[in-house]
Parts: sequence; structure tokens; C-alpha cells
Amino acid sequence: MNDWSEKAAPRTVRRRYGTLVAVLNYAVNNDWLSRSPARVIKLPKITSTRSYALKDEDVARIAEATVQTYRPMVWLGALTGCRWSEAAGLRVCDLNLLERTMRIEQVVVKDEHGRPIVRSPKSEASRRTISLPIALAEMLAHHLTRMGLTGADLNEHLFTAPDGGLLRQDNWRRRVWFPALKAAGLDRAKSKPGFHDMRRAVATALVGDGDSPKTVQALLGHADVRTTLQICARAIL
Repeated sequence: MNDWSEKAAPRTVRRRYGTLVAVLNYAVNNDWLSRSPARVIKLPKITSTRSYALKDEDVARIAEATVQTYRPMVWLGALTGCRWSEAAGLRVCDLNLLERTMRIEQVVVKDEHGRPIVRSPKSEASRRTISLPIALAEMLAHHLTRMGLTGADLNEHLFTAPDGGLLRQDNWRRRVWFPALKAAGLDRAKSKPGFHDMRRAVATALVGDGDSPKTVQALLGHADVRTTLQICARAIL
């Protein structure tokens, strides 16, 4: 736990601890261990949510300041609430622009060496089909044309690194997101907006429009509605 606390954020440490406790309790229940060693453990305190309450005009300025190649990624986050990893993992075959839908079937994450890899979403709830607004579907269609992607390129990614490989999130933030924040005048905020804050903004807007937590849960791909309720509670407050 001390080693984790030095290398990871408090929320990450708590998630890992929860998994460890579940494994050890299973071992005790099966008489593989006489008692769990995960007892009386002091967990790191969560002192901040590190979130930024993005407004519609903030998102519009960020998107406008984002280079054209990656501007649709910003609008995907702002209008559908998808995660950065989900947007980075999108392929041509995941889009149905005639029906204006998008499937989330894979994500781009880092391996143990920090290299980008493709894997399945972290939960079954994250595998979902999302309806696209007309304007976003048209924007994605223009993006495909600009990138020279057609129906013959079903397994090609919509968004790639300058060298054509998988996107690296750290590089994308440094080369795309942070310059856009600076151009939008949001780089000096006490808590800089992140891509994930657009996901929270979507939840806030839906709650404000009267949508149920279960509806928001399905759109955002949360495995547990309690996660959605936490976001909704902040939105109501």
C-alpha cells in the first residue's frame, strides 16, 4: 500500500485495495487462507476531485482552437460523453453514419511500459452503441473524407498519431489539448480542464434536462449506477 501510494493517485490506490480485499476474502472463504492480511490498512485521503466545470462556451472555444485533425475528438467527448480512450480506439467499422450511431468496442490504453495498445473496454457496460447528433455525424463524415478513409478501411482508426500509429494520451494532451486550452484562455485555471471534464459536463446537462440516472449510466457506459449518481449529485448541487 505504501508503494502504491507513492506512485498512484488516492482514488487509484483505493480501487486497487478494493480488488485486493475481494481476492483475499475469496481465499479466506475457500479456506486457502486462515485470515486476510488486508486489515487495519490506512488508505490515502482523497483531497480533491480535480475536476473543472466546463461551460458550453468553454467547450466551443477549446474545439475551435483544436487542430482540425483532432477537432472531432473534442466534439465526441463534448456531445456523447465518451472517454478519451474510447475516441482514440474508434475505427471506421464502428461508425454507422446512415443511422447516426457509433459503437464502442475497443479502447486505446497504455501497457506496463507506457506504450499504447488496443484492448476491450474495462466493463461490459462500456461496450455500447451511442446515437450521434446530426451535426456530429456530418463532422465525422467530413473527417473520414479528409483522412481518405472509405468503407474499404473498416479496421483503420479514425484518429492516429502523426506517424500513423496509435495515439499516446500524454503526447496528445501535450501537443493538442494544452495548446487548445491556451488558445481558449483556459490554461491558467486553478484546475485545468481535462478531456474527462467534458464527460462530466454531458452528465450535468442530461440531469439538468430531467434524464434519469439510468439513462445517463447507459450513455456513459458506467458499470455501476452509483458512479453515475455521484456525478449527478455534483451536477444537482
